Amino acid sequence: MKKRKIALMMMIVATTSGISAQEIKFEHDPFSVVCAKAKKENKLIFIDFYTSWCGPCKRMAQTVFKEDTVGRFFNRHFINFKLDAEKGEGVDLAKKYGVAIFPTFLFVDGDGNLYNRYTGYRNDTAFLDLASQSQKEFSTPGNLVAMKIDYPKKKKDTAFLRAYIDRLIANGIHATGPIEQYLSVQTAMQPGSIAMLNFLTRYWKELCYGGNANTLLEKNIDAYRTLAHKPQLGLLNDSFRIVMLYRTRDYAKEIRSEQFMKAYLAAFDRQPASNKNFAELDAAWLDYYAGTNQWKIYQRLADRWMDSVCKYYVSHPVTKTQTVIFAKPVPPDELQARRIAGIITSNVVIYIRQFAGEPGTNAKALRWMEQAIANYDQFYATLSIYANVLYLNKQTEEAIRWKQASLKSLPTVSFHRDLMERNLQHIQNGETLEEE
Repeated sequence: MKKRKIALMMMIVATTSGISAQEIKFEHDPFSVVCAKAKKENKLIFIDFYTSWCGPCKRMAQTVFKEDTVGRFFNRHFINFKLDAEKGEGVDLAKKYGVAIFPTFLFVDGDGNLYNRYTGYRNDTAFLDLASQSQKEFSTPGNLVAMKIDYPKKKKDTAFLRAYIDRLIANGIHATGPIEQYLSVQTAMQPGSIAMLNFLTRYWKELCYGGNANTLLEKNIDAYRTLAHKPQLGLLNDSFRIVMLYRTRDYAKEIRSEQFMKAYLAAFDRQPASNKNFAELDAAWLDYYAGTNQWKIYQRLADRWMDSVCKYYVSHPVTKTQTVIFAKPVPPDELQARRIAGIITSNVVIYIRQFAGEPGTNAKALRWMEQAIANYDQFYATLSIYANVLYLNKQTEEAIRWKQASLKSLPTVSFHRDLMERNLQHIQNGETLEEE
């Protein structure tokens, strides 16, 4: 009898272990190996782009990724892959796919073709819907990638273009290029018509300066305002221009077009003076060349620009308020100095990552960060990167002091704290830093 009970218990254990909760199982091989596996198994690759400081990324990893229904679906249908967008091959792949918001979720095939793209935290139901949509798209004849292959041959087929535009947007993928192409070949809609207004306002998040859509808006804005209903009028008066501005900047990087970059800068130059500073032009080009991996040009421009900023502030020293008081307006010169400190800091991080090991890199970075601190020494990120640069220049005691100061200025609840505290320990122990 005892033997029969033991046998029954063993069967129960075996059965329950067979149906134990699953979580998403991620591959740890290089992306090339993951792609080869996806081809062999005829599956999509699910890519989770995250950063070490991203709160929603951590929440997804700790909750949704561990849900049994999510794990079972993803492990069955996809090859799952996590990438830190700020480390290793994640840096280049993030640039390739234009990843700038975290988390970003991509579904790509073994050749790297994009099927679906979404950003931000999703609960388990929404996340499974996203996955199911991606799997359906992958398994459907005439799918998005098939349309992408047909696109060069069907650039004058307006019915195809409309279908392609809608398919891209339904899958969270920008459609600026196909929209520009459609506007260049379609004849059914007259420029100042209600039909054209409806088209432009339907796809308003995809429009950019320097192209056909902008020409239509500039030439027909009065007619559109007369025809528009209230929500459309709100877009025409406010939302279009800001969204178009930043879509143009991103589109320029996506297609590596200096023409659209110049259109972005021309539009930016028409913004109110309070939104600009004297360094904005070069800073925008730095962002463009880094975003398109044109590193030789980036390095030349970064050297020239950051040295010129340092030289400028020798003769234009910043008069800083003693404390940050958000209720009071910041004087324009000080506000400009703060913005420039942020631009310097972000570019020093890029410069060190890209040119580490080259003679003079650390010394340049220190000189530039000293100017950033002179401009604005009350933002934790600037203080923290300054500490890292001091450490790279073998000024360990000063690095510890500034890292501690950065932690004191950091909000108590912050996604950056863990990483900054680890780097403080690395500095104290003489270890390699993690990128912030």
